[in-house]
Order: sequence, then C-alpha cells, then structure tokens
Amino acid sequence: PHAGYYPHQSEGSLSRSLFPSPAKQMSPLAFQAPPALAAATIEVELPRLAAAASCAAYNVICEGVARREAAAATHQTRLVQLEAECAAAAAAEIEAEAAAKLTQAQAKEARIALHDVFSRAVAEMRAKVAGKLEEAAATATRVAARVGRAAAAAKAARQTRDKEELFRLEQEAAQAPYDRLLGPGHSPAAYERDRRRLAQEVG
Repeated sequence: PHAGYYPHQSEGSLSRSLFPSPAKQMSPLAFQAPPALAAATIEVELPRLAAAASCAAYNVICEGVARREAAAATHQTRLVQLEAECAAAAAAEIEAEAAAKLTQAQAKEARIALHDVFSRAVAEMRAKVAGKLEEAAATATRVAARVGRAAAAAKAARQTRDKEELFRLEQEAAQAPYDRLLGPGHSPAAYERDRRRLAQEVG
C-alpha cells in the first residue's frame, strides 16, 4: 500500500485524510512567510496533498476490494456449505429410498415365506388326510376281503351242508326199500353187501 494507508483506519479517518481541514491543508509557514515563500510552499504542499488524496482514494478502493473479496469468500463458503448440505440431503434421500426398498423386499420375502409355510402345512395336512384315507380304504378292502372270504366260506359251508343233506336224503330214499326188506340195524358193510345181493335179485 501507498504511504498513508493503514488497514485499521475507519472510513471517517479516511475521509478526513482525503479531505483535511483547512487548517491542516497547508503548512503554518504558508500563512507567516512572504508571498514568494508562500508560493514556494504552495508548490510543495500541492503535490503532497495530491499524493495524500491519491493514497487515501487508493486505500478506499483497496478497502472496498477487500470487503468485496471477503463477501465473495463468504458467499463461496456458503455455496460450498449449501452444496455439501444438498449432497448430504440427496445421500440421505437415496439411503432412505434404499432402506424403504429393502424393507419392501423383506416384507415381500416374509409374505412369500409365510405363504410357503402355509402351503407346506396345507400340503402336509392333505398328505396326512390322503394317507389316512388310503389306509382306511385299504382297511376297508381288507375287511371286505375278509367279509367276502367269510361269506364265501359260509356259502361253501352252506352248500356243503346242503349237498350232505341232499346226499343223506338220497341215501335214505335209496335205502328205504332195502330197510323194508332187510329191516333196520344192519352195519354199513352188511348193508352194502345185502344191497348188492338184493340188487342182483331184484335186477
């Protein structure tokens, strides 16, 4: 900075430096010296005053530039902060969306798993019922077979009894004439022998 610039100067001090009071604009010698000396003093003081004014103006400009640079730096810092906040908000939104999708996926998997468990339970129950039905059908078949065999056996026994009864009746019918001729009380062997003899006699 030029001579006369002090960073801690206020705008009031700068304005006083740029526009000094009339008592300070010229040296006291200008009011006490003869006209020739006063003219020489004016020639010396005018460049000094011009330099002081230029320095003050430069200081004002530098202060304005410094303030603008500080404001620009603050604005840039705020912009960077806002960009960071926006990036953080976007990241949080992406993370929240990912968490929501994960929650939905987990809920869907849970529903599918529950449905699978229910389906397996229903399938197992149906399999058990089908197994019990098959077992009951097999038992019924076995019972029916046993009943059928029992019925067949009873029928066969009944038929056997009927045949035996028929044979007995036929034997009695065939034996009746010989009983009338021979009389009762013969042994089977004697009866058979007598039957043959009588058959020969009758024949």
